[in-house]
Amino acid sequence: MASVNLSQAMHLIGWTTALCLLAGAIASGLWFYPTFARSKPAPSSQTGDSSGPARSTRQDVRLCQVNPDKNETDTDIDIIAIHGLDTKSPDTWTWVDPNDPNNTVNWLADPRMLPSQVEAARIFTCDWPADLLQPSDLVQKTDDEIALLLFEGIKRDLLGTHDKKKVDRPILFIASCLGGIILAKALVGADHKRSSYYSLRTATCGIIFLATPFGGTSFEDVAIWADPGLTAWALIRRREVSNLLGWVKGSTFALKVLVRRFTRLCQDNHNPCHVFCFYELGKTNLWRKVRTATYLRPRATTNDSQLVDMRSAILQIVFKPLPLDRTHRLMNKFDGPKCPDYKQVSGKILKFLTKIYNGTPLAQADARIRNINLAIVEWPGDNATRGGKGDTAQQSSPFSLLARLNVETPDKTIEVTLPTLFEPRKSQDGQKKQPSRILIRGRAGIGLIQSRTLGTTAEPKGRKEIECRI
Repeated sequence: MASVNLSQAMHLIGWTTALCLLAGAIASGLWFYPTFARSKPAPSSQTGDSSGPARSTRQDVRLCQVNPDKNETDTDIDIIAIHGLDTKSPDTWTWVDPNDPNNTVNWLADPRMLPSQVEAARIFTCDWPADLLQPSDLVQKTDDEIALLLFEGIKRDLLGTHDKKKVDRPILFIASCLGGIILAKALVGADHKRSSYYSLRTATCGIIFLATPFGGTSFEDVAIWADPGLTAWALIRRREVSNLLGWVKGSTFALKVLVRRFTRLCQDNHNPCHVFCFYELGKTNLWRKVRTATYLRPRATTNDSQLVDMRSAILQIVFKPLPLDRTHRLMNKFDGPKCPDYKQVSGKILKFLTKIYNGTPLAQADARIRNINLAIVEWPGDNATRGGKGDTAQQSSPFSLLARLNVETPDKTIEVTLPTLFEPRKSQDGQKKQPSRILIRGRAGIGLIQSRTLGTTAEPKGRKEIECRI
């Protein structure tokens, strides 16, 4: 009798283990494949995505321009959105109405949302090899290799077939979840002048992080029973679990080193990078997903928690990070321009764009020029072409050596503001004429810049020669 009971007990233990593995597999599938919970996935405007639940593994990096039209060139900055683990574009950025799967909103492409606020920017989505289940017949790429491929693909698609080798347009990244970790690794790896991607590093002027797990995630709390389930799920599909999952299981030593190096990079005096972090307030319950799908009895404890809480989602250099009233899965999805959380995110994007514009060398030079006192003086050569009394006498410059050393303000009658520099002005004969030559002289010892502009709207065949002493 004892042997029969022992046999039954062993048999029961075996079935219990199998059920636990099956439950773990189902839970993991529901967790990392949220499209299963929807009756219809968000429509995709990109090509190359396989249909059906057994989608193919993506091994390349692709940029897709979602705004403005590709033929429009009146832009001067790029915004690139990078998705997280086991998702793709445009699904990552698309909100789906739970009551009507056909009602969707992609805040990166919707003309009522971000495109209407950043008209001077091109907006891209970036797909990278983020599948949770990888092919079992290939050696998995390391996180360093994926980071390298990320910048290789971005640089290739940004430059296209142009001959230039340098990315010279400022870039603002929007990074979701684990995509932020991969981006940080790519930037750290490119942070030296011998790197082939150094121009991408210097072009990166700002990053908005959406629930990026700089300190790991609460997935480590369920990893003990979820890992076997994920492994079983992968075996069923003849796949292997991605090594990238290790980055979300907790604050590892490698993650701490990466965060420290990335923080130093952002604080570089020569190539600073503005960063900001958003974290979630919504709680996620993995067991509830399992119970809904398998009709199992609920556990005594629900263990609701934030997947990426404030402690994990922030960087020490970010002053006052902001929360969003949503779960982790919805951190990158907004249902319309009136959504309060969208206003928070888009507001930070606009603030960063302003900082980037004001920080470019062209903007700095323009600001300095506008603060310069300008004066118009006569060139001796101009008198030879003029007639009339008084024209034969050479006009002396009001910038005497003594005046320049004393840094005196020139005569008010010959000063001119920069916006009216090329406008017609009264000449010595009392008539208004378009200036053909302009001499701009600034304070002594500041340097010399000389430029010539041929042809103008007012004088198609004319010539303006400008000598700038600034």
